[in-house]
Amino acid sequence: MLRWYFPVALACLACAVAAAQQIHRQDLGDPQQHLLRGPANARFEEREHRTTSEYAHKGTTSETLTIVADTGPNTGDAFIHYIYPTPRAPISDDLRASVWVKAKRPGVQLRARLVLPRVPNPQRPEEALTVLLDGGQHKDVNNWQRLEFDPITKLVREKQTQLKLQFGKEISLDDAYIDQMVLNVYTGPGTNTIWLDEISIGPVVEDRPAAARPAGNRATPISSGVIEINRDQLTVDGKRMLIRGIRATDTPLDVLKRAGFNFVFLEPGTPKHVIDEAIRNASYIVPTLRVADVDGSDTATPVSLTREAGQDNLSRYLQKDRVLFWYLGGGRSYEQYDKVIQTAALVRESDPHRPIGVDAWDGMWPYSRNIDIVGTHRWPLLTSLELTGYRDWLMQRRNLTRPGTFTWTWVQTHLPDWYTQLVYNRSSNSVVTEPIGPQPEQIRLLTYIALASGCRGLGYWSDRYLADSHHGQDRLLEIARLNLELQLIEGVLLSSIKAPFWIDTSNPQVKAAVLQGERTILVIPIWLGGNAQYVPGQSAQTGLTMRVPMVPDTAEPWEITPAEVRALRQRKTPGGTEVTVPEFDLTSIIVFTSDNTANGPLVYWQDQTRRMAPTAAQWTYDQTRAELAKVLKVHAEIDRFAHVPGSNDLIDDCLRRLQHSRVYYANKDYRQAYFEAQRSLRPLRRLMRLEWEQATTGLSTPAASPYAVSYFSLPQHGPFQESIKRSTAGDNALVGGNFEEPSLASWPVQRATLDDVDVQARFGADRPAEGRYYLELNIAPRLAVNQSKKFPGALDRTFLSVTSPTVKLPPGSLVRISGWIRVPRDILASADGALFYDSAGGEPLSVRLTKAMPWKKFEMFRRVPASGEIHLTMALTGLGTVQFDDLRIEPLLPK
Repeated sequence: MLRWYFPVALACLACAVAAAQQIHRQDLGDPQQHLLRGPANARFEEREHRTTSEYAHKGTTSETLTIVADTGPNTGDAFIHYIYPTPRAPISDDLRASVWVKAKRPGVQLRARLVLPRVPNPQRPEEALTVLLDGGQHKDVNNWQRLEFDPITKLVREKQTQLKLQFGKEISLDDAYIDQMVLNVYTGPGTNTIWLDEISIGPVVEDRPAAARPAGNRATPISSGVIEINRDQLTVDGKRMLIRGIRATDTPLDVLKRAGFNFVFLEPGTPKHVIDEAIRNASYIVPTLRVADVDGSDTATPVSLTREAGQDNLSRYLQKDRVLFWYLGGGRSYEQYDKVIQTAALVRESDPHRPIGVDAWDGMWPYSRNIDIVGTHRWPLLTSLELTGYRDWLMQRRNLTRPGTFTWTWVQTHLPDWYTQLVYNRSSNSVVTEPIGPQPEQIRLLTYIALASGCRGLGYWSDRYLADSHHGQDRLLEIARLNLELQLIEGVLLSSIKAPFWIDTSNPQVKAAVLQGERTILVIPIWLGGNAQYVPGQSAQTGLTMRVPMVPDTAEPWEITPAEVRALRQRKTPGGTEVTVPEFDLTSIIVFTSDNTANGPLVYWQDQTRRMAPTAAQWTYDQTRAELAKVLKVHAEIDRFAHVPGSNDLIDDCLRRLQHSRVYYANKDYRQAYFEAQRSLRPLRRLMRLEWEQATTGLSTPAASPYAVSYFSLPQHGPFQESIKRSTAGDNALVGGNFEEPSLASWPVQRATLDDVDVQARFGADRPAEGRYYLELNIAPRLAVNQSKKFPGALDRTFLSVTSPTVKLPPGSLVRISGWIRVPRDILASADGALFYDSAGGEPLSVRLTKAMPWKKFEMFRRVPASGEIHLTMALTGLGTVQFDDLRIEPLLPK
């Protein structure tokens, strides 16, 4: 039986409204910092922000703040806002709000944010309009003064008149309320220290803030949405949408909704009650349609068999019009193009205005000319493809499409069948008892790599691997946290108007993608260190710096997290704006913006982070606990045969930080609770990486052992290594592997290409690794087509391979596979480059080379499959040359 983890109280972000009115008071007497840093249009540095017993108007403590401000803008309306979120306080003649202030300089002003639920914000129509009301100013230097408002109803009516003149229409005050008290602490250039005490507002009608949203949008049904594709933008009712979906197989749809997905993929033949449930949950759905003469038959009728059958098939999903787009399947090849396009044409006859999507392996250009939404995917985790290679592959696939195409990808959340069969001898869908991967951090890295490579949508592959049956609680929480982050930056991400480009950072293992937007610059640093596709390291650093080009002088950098929006230190240099992330962890979100207005993105992010912070903190804490339980179980097994010095200290560090996070959360300091929970994950990653590095020492490639490509299979890698150590190599069972008889008669050659290239497999004699000859594979641009000799940026499909004769050995017996490889110059236009693999491990566990390299020997260890047969494949997928020599398949015999 499958179970899914989701704490209902945390997953539900809406708050219950208190029935009785009351006065809300906050004496600022606890350790938590209650005032939150808000927007500002003057540069400043926060020197101090804490609770102090130095001064207090009432009681023994107050909240103090010291800032150093620069000169404000020339407009004269300078502000540095600190915000206190309040319960909902409806506008009435009885409403009062005040705060006691003491300051070393005059000029601190009290303000309040007025929410007009019946008036849409012209810049964000899905949200209510908000405006600021001005209250009293502090004048009595070094003395306590109560700041309050003239009758608030008077200020509201004056603001209503101003807005009527501004917008040229009546402004409704129905249901208007205050949801924030705001202090403008800008008092001119220089240093000012401020003390705050006794915040009071009331009557209020609820015990915590609620998100402002126009009443007219609360009940807007999805069925009214107009879904359109305009180049690489998908819009619903004119609003851009970052699609974030998942395949729904047997997970309760309400769990997926709480995790933040905005649609689900439905498999062919999905039962009607599941479709109805998806519609009831207000999720968009993306039905998968079969293509006749391509897909096998099942309970669903292929849509292209007949027009009538196709219309019936579509109508099953069109209730209440919640289909986001039609999906014509994944892994489509160039040879399937005609059938897929015929199906698309028939779908358009029945539903002419809705987008159609497909996931293509090759034939990217023709698919992008006739399909609205083009996806492409591969599973990089547990394979020899580095994450930098995965990034390059995604960008190459995108570059092969028509410019302006909406592109998306599947994100790996599961263990592929080849791995579970090889390592666990079962299918990937089987219920498991031991902890398994992938690691949540790997899902995070893949998500941001995809977005930073230009993808406008994401589909998470397996919901089953988020269930307890597959030890998926930590993965579910990681994806839920990712969806919180993506909700924050959706608008900025989708506003990018140029293709992403990558810059270096102060850490060679961290690269940053730069996406230039209409009014912002989005920078996404990502840890792309070596072997992270197997086991990521700690992947964190203090003081990470990067130099971002083409930043406007007025733009300021902000780091966006679900718990805090914080200004970053910057410095103008000849090469661009240098920005420093004080505490980098796996990924980061940096936005440069000049918009510090009350309705700008900063205020939006701050509103959202105040709402999200408790949930983000709890989810991160719970994720760490789930990961810790899994790691402790695997660590105990590894520790029996390979102890890593300092491992207990790392575990203690994790536990200590978890306890700190729990205390912060209990004190309602959600920001610190969130960051401390994040920090608690780092020693776990450090421990996993150290144990993995120790286990793989001596291997020519981590993929040399199928048990070394995941932390969770290391307990099996130890005994596997011991078996190898107790063995000795027998004679080479591969006849002709030294190529001293230069003939390919028994070595089949495969040549497959959609590109304008020439491919060649031949024998060479120029400095072989040993003997007289070696095998050489060459791929070059076809000069008759490409007279300029400029290499294309990416190959759509080119695969040149040579397969060895089959060797027969006892099933289950150990073998050592080896070969010498040389790459004379870098291989271009392919992320895979040259490949060397065996039939037991397959292409995922291949030696994969793209950089120039002298002769080098590689070894791999395998068990012979149940068929008793094993062979080798040497392949080239990009422009360049690779050479192979002295290939061996040697049985390992007991000593």
